[in-house]
Amino acid sequence: MTKPRRQLRATLTNSGASSLVTLVIRNHSEVDAFLTSYNLPSEDGVLENGVFEFGDNRPRFLGRLAKRGLVQETDCIRLGPGAEYQATVDIARWYALSPGQYEVAYLAFHDFPPTLEATALRSNQQSIQIGGAP
Repeated sequence: MTKPRRQLRATLTNSGASSLVTLVIRNHSEVDAFLTSYNLPSEDGVLENGVFEFGDNRPRFLGRLAKRGLVQETDCIRLGPGAEYQATVDIARWYALSPGQYEVAYLAFHDFPPTLEATALRSNQQSIQIGGAP
């Protein structure tokens, strides 16, 4: 069963006509929150999973896909009260995108130990330009 976790908010920003986006996830609660690490871009912009969506477009994820077992606490990043996680990703590096304008958003499911209740975390949409003139 999935249900929203109001304490977590994801925002996506883009600095203009580029394929770089910055994801920020903030814990707005007074308790710890957990994020499944492989459903996050790493702090150096590496993606282990296709966690970005492109509206009606379905570009192929170019990263390595792996089957995973049940989520363990070691698979999670703990965000303390008021803490945030931030990473910048070059979308064009991780998806097979033709030149053009795209609306992109972050969307991933995170499993929270110890109950392993899955929740969807979705950001706002940002416009990115791939190749060609902005």
